[in-house]
Amino acid sequence: MLSPNSLEMFPQGIKGVVKEPIALFQFGRVNCRGSWRARLHEISCQTTLLPGQPILAIGREGLSLIVIPVHSILWASYFDNDFAQSITPTELEEIQRCNGGSERW
Repeated sequence: MLSPNSLEMFPQGIKGVVKEPIALFQFGRVNCRGSWRARLHEISCQTTLLPGQPILAIGREGLSLIVIPVHSILWASYFDNDFAQSITPTELEEIQRCNGGSERW
């Protein structure tokens, strides 16, 4: 059984999409292999994520996912080649726009 405060960081990010807004220190919801309560990873996220924005789940605390926006500076370290190949041209364009035009992989 999971303890309420158990923390697990994933070796790779899991792609998902924001379902309900998530702000720093405020929970929202994401669709990521199902619907989950989620919070931002405080170290890398000083923003509010809105419905439809792509995220990576990088960990779990209790029954909540810890997420970062796909355009986050840290996100490249959390995905593998399968994830990179699953990015649509529209997602790639958004990532490049948010990163000032540079690819991170």
